[in-house]
Amino acid sequence: MIKLKVAGSLLFFIALVYLFVGCQPDEAPVPEEQKVLFEAYSINFAWGKQHGGFIIDKNGSIRVFKNPAKWNFPNKDNELSAEEMAENLNNSALSSTSLPVQEVREYASKIYTVDPNKLSERVSEGADRGARVVLMYRYSPSSKTYQQVILSETGDWNAENSDRHAKQIREWLQGIGKSL
Repeated sequence: MIKLKVAGSLLFFIALVYLFVGCQPDEAPVPEEQKVLFEAYSINFAWGKQHGGFIIDKNGSIRVFKNPAKWNFPNKDNELSAEEMAENLNNSALSSTSLPVQEVREYASKIYTVDPNKLSERVSEGADRGARVVLMYRYSPSSKTYQQVILSETGDWNAENSDRHAKQIREWLQGIGKSL
């Protein structure tokens, strides 16, 4: 009887450890200062510069861009300053399509649960295909920077984040892209 209680307690303890250490949370808050959440774009230089896509902010507004005269790309650490992001927003146009705030919040709550280390190695798929990139942003209030987290890249190079929340966000964003 005592051995059964000890074994039961041990199993309960192991289950608790797995629950708190081994499981990925389903939601995590987005910093209040974070304005931009998601972006999807395509870019190709094979036959002249082609660069277009959309950005989604925390209010469900969709901003679109096509061959902007000026665009800020992230630095070597995949970061943009808040000022650079503001410039990108100013170089895009408000779409007539917007998203329900509750829907945006549902996907935004997954941003900080995605494991960026689950991005597969980039595999070369050819040349002159350009890139189609689906990504999300993580904002650091202390440094006032947005860090890009790539969910998928296709074209000249292919890579995909296998994290389950990354897949959910990617599929959602790809659906939005098709409807624009």
